[in-house]
Amino acid sequence: PGQYIVLHPEGEEKPVFMALASGPGTNPLELLVGPGAAEKLGLDEGKSIAIDPPGGKGFPIELAEGKNVILFGVGSGMSAIRSVIEYVRQHRSKFEDESNSS
Repeated sequence: PGQYIVLHPEGEEKPVFMALASGPGTNPLELLVGPGAAEKLGLDEGKSIAIDPPGGKGFPIELAEGKNVILFGVGSGMSAIRSVIEYVRQHRSKFEDESNSS
């Protein structure tokens, strides 16, 4: 979680950077595309978009294992936080504070 991809829309000089919204290993790939990003991408039918492999270190999610997790995100950070939420949901048993168990 926390990686990004670079999109290269056909006919555009500048690439578009987007955070992955899906958890690691999720297929299909999910992106949260707002109106501004959709305009930059020019999502017209039949238009090609080249996609680079995921980049960035991602979040050090393993540091949160064995603990309760509280996440905050706003604006464009919501995509990156969504990938963490999906990862935690898939591996729920790893993210509980065992010292509070009864």
